[in-house]
Amino acid sequence: MIKISDITYGYEDKKIFKNFNLSIKKGEFLMVLGKNGSGKSTLAKLISGIDLPTTGKILIDDLDTGTDDIWEIRKKLGVIFQNPEDQFVGSTVLEEMTFILENYDGKNIDLKINKALISVGLMHKKNESINNLSGGQKQKLALASALLLKPKVLVLDEVSAMLDPRSRKELLMLLKKMNKGGVTIVYITHYVEEVMYASKCLLLDQGKKVREETPRKFLEGDLLKYNLVVPFHLKLLMKLNKNEEKYKLENNQCVVDKICQYL
Repeated sequence: MIKISDITYGYEDKKIFKNFNLSIKKGEFLMVLGKNGSGKSTLAKLISGIDLPTTGKILIDDLDTGTDDIWEIRKKLGVIFQNPEDQFVGSTVLEEMTFILENYDGKNIDLKINKALISVGLMHKKNESINNLSGGQKQKLALASALLLKPKVLVLDEVSAMLDPRSRKELLMLLKKMNKGGVTIVYITHYVEEVMYASKCLLLDQGKKVREETPRKFLEGDLLKYNLVVPFHLKLLMKLNKNEEKYKLENNQCVVDKICQYL
């Protein structure tokens, strides 16, 4: 689905990526973590075609981001950043979503808007001013806007950084649902506890792949030297599930239920 081959990117005196390679399979939920300056956001921009590698290639569905294929790629790929307001052009939820469809596909606009808003739980905000939405609701609007174009790939860069825990969980549950529906997701974050939603984790440090593995193996490794701390409740769950190969957790209640089994 996404193939990054031997890319180099950066400046003359500092290369962020050098001979970097990465493959992301169709339907994967890849979570990318690392310290500030590790190359996480740069990777998101490169995959999205916002920035281009100096050398090497990035292919999305066998289409090259460094060629005129980029216009076809943008039909397959949705991008959401930390501050969704930077992407909005309309003043209301309806105006924003209508603008997107009028410039892409003018058929059955109202039906498509309603379907996207229902899927993210924002139907009751259809005629609301974007300025009146909470941070979590704005991210949901950005997600609904991306859904209008039926993307095969979603790239999300630190989208949960400014959200409260409840809004973060709601957003991640929506993304997990989309992923189960076949959407490939590349999710940049600095919250270790969010890896529970991923199928694979990638740890970057100074533009290099340190680790690329399942969430459980990732959490069992030494993360402190990369300024990443595994929350206590996840450590506890791994202890309780030490004989189980799979590791799944979608809310803290799972931890409580597991503990009760041992009481």
